[in-house]
Amino acid sequence: MCEYPVDVTDDLRLAECMMRITPEMVVERIEQMIGSFAKLNSLDLLPERPQIAASPTFIMRQRRLRIDFPHDAVAAAMFTAVLKGIRQRFSDWHVEVQTTSVAAAEILAGLTPTTVQPSTRTVLGGWDRIQPVTWELNRSSYAEYPSTPTTKCLLEELSIRPNLLEMEYEVQPAASCLHEVDEVLRSLNVHRQQDTGRHRLLLLEASIRRKSLVLETSAREAGLMLGRLEVVDSASGDWLLKFSGDCRRIDLKQLIAWVARSGGLVSTPTLPLYLAAATKTPALGLWKKGHPVHEFDLSDYVIHLVPPRHARQICGRAAAEFFSRQYRHRIVELRLAPLSDDETAAMGVNVAGQEAAGR
Repeated sequence: MCEYPVDVTDDLRLAECMMRITPEMVVERIEQMIGSFAKLNSLDLLPERPQIAASPTFIMRQRRLRIDFPHDAVAAAMFTAVLKGIRQRFSDWHVEVQTTSVAAAEILAGLTPTTVQPSTRTVLGGWDRIQPVTWELNRSSYAEYPSTPTTKCLLEELSIRPNLLEMEYEVQPAASCLHEVDEVLRSLNVHRQQDTGRHRLLLLEASIRRKSLVLETSAREAGLMLGRLEVVDSASGDWLLKFSGDCRRIDLKQLIAWVARSGGLVSTPTLPLYLAAATKTPALGLWKKGHPVHEFDLSDYVIHLVPPRHARQICGRAAAEFFSRQYRHRIVELRLAPLSDDETAAMGVNVAGQEAAGR
């Protein structure tokens, strides 16, 4: 191919021009090539790399849990402790309660979305899970928890381990009702206690007759106004509130506000006592039938007065030991009938001297 080839070996012949190339020439030529590529890059003459489209982002739909709760107001007040466990167990779920009771819906209002239906339906519809809740007296005997329907619901129906620190009741009073209570008591010259923010009002549940305890005398000596709560129509949930010659009809929302604003409450195990625990109102619970360890969860604001033979109402030794160790209670002979002055004084001493060593 070359006019003047050069023999390198017997088998290899190169063009004469190739023999004239020096290493310096090779280096120079490489540097020229690198400089040419640099210029091409600066002029953006090289084709751009194709952009890869980002993969689409998938947003997962929030799962939905519906709880069917066809029970009364007392059960709803206790169920508020269950809701705390549900919110922790199903923290990423939308939780809603469906009930057949208007009173239960008012108790649960503010804690979780609640709807009132004539009957609970089991059709899934748009729900990922529907959880029916039964609520009945718990005759079990637990060594670590209260033997109440609350514990039974958590353990057996929802498979949630109870947390004693989260098992207190919770009810949120309506702001408008609280304002109304404040205005009424202000008009009656009932002052609020500066340390607690509560009014100097002691509420007595209607079944506690006059002079049945030393409480009324003590309340008057302490300058507390006495109010009495009576059920007007249990079907409609109306209550009568009597104090200082005044008598007014109140509904459940107003009852919650009155209990929340009062300085204390004395009641048998009826709805006002559960509302006191739920609103952190100091209260005395008077028990003649039934037992707190089976019907009332732990509360730092309620002291339970139980009769000397209260242990007969407890199902199981474990529950009895738990009550003695964890519940705030006093052992006293309860008589809800009028007493003489001597008996009242003796009962006052007895109440003061029989406080148990529980919580």
